[in-house]
Amino acid sequence: MNLSRVHLGPREIVALFFLYFALAFVINQPGFHSGMIYDSSGLIEGKEQIFARGLGETLAMVPARPLFMTSLYLNYAMTGMNPYYFRLLNAGILAAAGAALALLLALIISLDGRTGPPTRSWTPAVAAMLGLVFVVHPLQSLVVLYIWQREAIMACFFYFSALAAYVAVRSGRLSRTAPGLVLVGLLFFV
Repeated sequence: MNLSRVHLGPREIVALFFLYFALAFVINQPGFHSGMIYDSSGLIEGKEQIFARGLGETLAMVPARPLFMTSLYLNYAMTGMNPYYFRLLNAGILAAAGAALALLLALIISLDGRTGPPTRSWTPAVAAMLGLVFVVHPLQSLVVLYIWQREAIMACFFYFSALAAYVAVRSGRLSRTAPGLVLVGLLFFV
Protein backbone atom coordinates (compact mmCIF):
# COMPACT_ATOMS: atom_id res chain seq x y z
CA MET A 1 0.00 0.00 0.00
CA ASN A 2 1.48 3.35 -1.02
CA LEU A 3 0.40 5.87 1.58
CA SER A 4 3.14 8.40 0.81
CA ARG A 5 0.55 10.95 -0.34
CA VAL A 6 -1.39 10.49 2.89
CA HIS A 7 1.58 10.75 5.28
CA LEU A 8 0.10 8.13 7.57
CA GLY A 9 2.28 5.16 6.81
CA PRO A 10 2.60 1.94 8.79
CA ARG A 11 4.94 3.48 11.39
CA GLU A 12 2.56 6.35 12.04
CA ILE A 13 -0.43 4.01 12.32
CA VAL A 14 1.45 1.82 14.82
CA ALA A 15 2.46 4.93 16.79
CA LEU A 16 -1.17 6.09 16.81
CA PHE A 17 -2.26 2.65 18.01
CA PHE A 18 0.12 2.83 21.01
CA LEU A 19 -0.87 6.42 21.78
CA TYR A 20 -4.56 5.57 21.59
CA PHE A 21 -4.04 2.43 23.68
CA ALA A 22 -2.20 4.39 26.38
CA LEU A 23 -4.99 6.96 26.50
CA ALA A 24 -7.76 4.34 26.55
CA PHE A 25 -5.91 2.54 29.33
CA VAL A 26 -5.40 5.67 31.45
CA ILE A 27 -8.98 6.82 31.01
CA ASN A 28 -10.61 3.45 31.76
CA GLN A 29 -8.10 1.76 34.09
CA PRO A 30 -9.92 2.75 37.30
CA GLY A 31 -12.78 0.47 36.22
CA PHE A 32 -10.63 -2.47 35.09
CA HIS A 33 -10.81 -4.23 38.48
CA SER A 34 -14.57 -3.98 38.91
CA GLY A 35 -16.68 -7.09 38.55
CA MET A 36 -18.46 -8.15 35.40
CA ILE A 37 -21.96 -6.74 34.94
CA TYR A 38 -25.07 -7.40 32.87
CA ASP A 39 -24.46 -9.80 29.96
CA SER A 40 -20.77 -10.04 30.86
CA SER A 41 -21.68 -11.49 34.24
CA GLY A 42 -24.19 -14.02 32.97
CA LEU A 43 -22.72 -14.91 29.57
CA ILE A 44 -19.01 -14.84 30.40
CA GLU A 45 -18.37 -15.16 34.11
CA GLY A 46 -21.47 -17.28 34.69
CA LYS A 47 -20.42 -19.70 31.94
CA GLU A 48 -16.87 -20.41 33.10
CA GLN A 49 -17.55 -24.15 33.00
CA ILE A 50 -18.38 -23.88 29.27
CA PHE A 51 -15.22 -21.84 28.56
CA ALA A 52 -13.24 -24.50 30.44
CA ARG A 53 -14.50 -27.20 28.04
CA GLY A 54 -12.79 -25.57 25.07
CA LEU A 55 -13.29 -23.35 22.07
CA GLY A 56 -15.95 -25.55 20.42
CA GLU A 57 -18.23 -25.36 23.45
CA THR A 58 -17.60 -21.63 23.77
CA LEU A 59 -18.50 -21.02 20.12
CA ALA A 60 -21.71 -23.00 20.58
CA MET A 61 -22.90 -20.43 23.14
CA VAL A 62 -23.40 -17.76 20.42
CA PRO A 63 -22.70 -19.46 17.07
CA ALA A 64 -23.65 -16.35 15.07
CA ARG A 65 -20.61 -14.49 16.42
CA PRO A 66 -17.63 -16.86 16.13
CA LEU A 67 -14.88 -14.21 16.01
CA PHE A 68 -16.25 -12.42 19.04
CA MET A 69 -16.63 -15.65 21.00
CA THR A 70 -13.13 -16.76 19.94
CA SER A 71 -11.71 -13.51 21.32
CA LEU A 72 -13.50 -14.11 24.63
CA TYR A 73 -12.26 -17.69 24.72
CA LEU A 74 -8.65 -16.65 24.07
CA ASN A 75 -8.94 -14.10 26.87
CA TYR A 76 -10.19 -16.85 29.17
CA ALA A 77 -7.52 -19.34 28.03
CA MET A 78 -4.70 -16.86 28.72
CA THR A 79 -5.90 -15.13 31.90
CA GLY A 80 -8.90 -16.96 33.29
CA MET A 81 -12.01 -15.02 34.23
CA ASN A 82 -10.15 -11.95 35.50
CA PRO A 83 -12.17 -8.98 34.15
CA TYR A 84 -9.04 -6.80 34.13
CA TYR A 85 -7.56 -8.64 31.15
CA PHE A 86 -10.83 -8.76 29.24
CA ARG A 87 -11.00 -4.98 29.58
CA LEU A 88 -7.33 -4.58 28.67
CA LEU A 89 -7.97 -6.35 25.37
CA ASN A 90 -11.07 -4.20 24.83
CA ALA A 91 -8.85 -1.11 25.21
CA GLY A 92 -6.49 -2.59 22.61
CA ILE A 93 -9.32 -3.21 20.16
CA LEU A 94 -10.56 0.35 20.74
CA ALA A 95 -7.05 1.66 19.99
CA ALA A 96 -6.91 -0.42 16.80
CA ALA A 97 -10.31 0.93 15.75
CA GLY A 98 -9.11 4.47 16.38
CA ALA A 99 -5.99 3.88 14.26
CA ALA A 100 -8.10 2.36 11.46
CA LEU A 101 -10.40 5.38 11.62
CA ALA A 102 -7.44 7.77 11.42
CA LEU A 103 -6.17 5.93 8.34
CA LEU A 104 -9.63 5.98 6.75
CA LEU A 105 -9.99 9.71 7.39
CA ALA A 106 -6.51 10.47 6.04
CA LEU A 107 -7.38 8.58 2.87
CA ILE A 108 -10.71 10.38 2.50
CA ILE A 109 -9.25 13.84 3.18
CA SER A 110 -6.58 13.28 0.54
CA LEU A 111 -9.14 12.25 -2.11
CA ASP A 112 -9.73 15.79 -3.32
CA GLY A 113 -6.38 15.69 -5.10
CA ARG A 114 -4.85 18.64 -3.32
CA THR A 115 -1.31 17.74 -2.45
CA GLY A 116 0.12 21.13 -1.59
CA PRO A 117 -0.09 23.11 1.61
CA PRO A 118 -2.13 23.20 3.73
CA THR A 119 -3.94 19.93 2.84
CA ARG A 120 -0.82 17.79 2.67
CA SER A 121 0.60 18.96 5.97
CA TRP A 122 -2.71 18.99 7.84
CA THR A 123 -4.09 15.63 6.68
CA PRO A 124 -2.25 13.43 9.22
CA ALA A 125 -2.91 15.81 12.11
CA VAL A 126 -6.62 16.16 11.36
CA ALA A 127 -7.02 12.39 10.88
CA ALA A 128 -5.08 11.64 14.10
CA MET A 129 -7.12 14.17 16.10
CA LEU A 130 -10.44 12.78 14.84
CA GLY A 131 -9.25 9.26 15.67
CA LEU A 132 -8.33 10.57 19.12
CA VAL A 133 -11.80 12.04 19.62
CA PHE A 134 -13.27 8.63 18.79
CA VAL A 135 -10.99 6.84 21.28
CA VAL A 136 -11.40 9.24 24.23
CA HIS A 137 -15.12 9.90 23.77
CA PRO A 138 -16.90 9.10 27.05
CA LEU A 139 -19.22 6.62 25.31
CA GLN A 140 -16.19 4.44 24.55
CA SER A 141 -15.90 3.62 28.25
CA LEU A 142 -18.96 1.44 27.68
CA VAL A 143 -17.19 -0.75 25.11
CA VAL A 144 -14.07 -1.03 27.24
CA LEU A 145 -15.58 -1.66 30.66
CA TYR A 146 -18.73 -3.57 29.69
CA ILE A 147 -16.92 -6.63 28.38
CA TRP A 148 -19.77 -8.07 26.31
CA GLN A 149 -19.73 -4.86 24.24
CA ARG A 150 -16.42 -5.96 22.74
CA GLU A 151 -18.53 -7.03 19.80
CA ALA A 152 -19.46 -3.38 19.18
CA ILE A 153 -15.87 -2.14 19.09
CA MET A 154 -14.83 -5.11 16.96
CA ALA A 155 -17.58 -4.14 14.51
CA CYS A 156 -16.20 -0.59 14.40
CA PHE A 157 -12.66 -1.87 13.81
CA PHE A 158 -13.66 -4.11 10.91
CA TYR A 159 -16.01 -1.49 9.45
CA PHE A 160 -13.33 1.24 9.49
CA SER A 161 -10.73 -1.18 8.14
CA ALA A 162 -13.00 -2.34 5.30
CA LEU A 163 -13.78 1.23 4.31
CA ALA A 164 -10.10 2.23 4.47
CA ALA A 165 -9.15 -0.71 2.26
CA TYR A 166 -11.95 0.17 -0.17
CA VAL A 167 -10.90 3.82 -0.41
CA ALA A 168 -7.27 2.74 -0.87
CA VAL A 169 -8.24 0.40 -3.72
CA ARG A 170 -10.63 2.82 -5.44
CA SER A 171 -8.20 5.75 -5.18
CA GLY A 172 -5.31 3.72 -6.59
CA ARG A 173 -3.25 3.81 -3.40
CA LEU A 174 -3.46 0.04 -3.21
CA SER A 175 -1.92 -1.03 -6.49
CA ARG A 176 -3.20 -4.62 -6.62
CA THR A 177 -6.92 -4.17 -7.22
CA ALA A 178 -8.12 -7.80 -7.13
CA PRO A 179 -6.40 -8.74 -3.85
CA GLY A 180 -7.44 -5.37 -2.43
CA LEU A 181 -11.08 -6.02 -3.22
CA VAL A 182 -10.82 -9.50 -1.71
CA LEU A 183 -9.42 -7.84 1.43
CA VAL A 184 -12.33 -5.38 1.43
CA GLY A 185 -14.81 -8.25 1.10
CA LEU A 186 -13.15 -10.23 3.87
CA LEU A 187 -13.07 -7.27 6.27
CA PHE A 188 -16.68 -6.43 5.45
CA PHE A 189 -17.73 -10.05 5.97
CA VAL A 190 -15.96 -10.30 9.33
